Amino acid sequence: MIRLDRVTARVGGFALREMSFDIDQGTYGLVIGPAGSGKTTLLETIAGIVPVVSGTVSLRGADVTQQAPQLRRIGIVGRHAY
Repeated sequence: MIRLDRVTARVGGFALREMSFDIDQGTYGLVIGPAGSGKTTLLETIAGIVPVVSGTVSLRGADVTQQAPQLRRIGIVGRHAY
């Protein structure tokens, strides 16, 4: 399970504000939006690459908000334009 509860995160001048949702174990979530809307910032916040300003991130039922990225057992595969 992935749970965000009122998560705010900032990268430069951009901020995700008070994001909340649940994705139950064994199900899928889909993140869509235009360029610059915060999709990558959201995924990097869940993975712990971008720090949480406020709110909580829970993975598999445990609060990982302050946990180091390498301990979260989450991976991101990015697509790069060549």
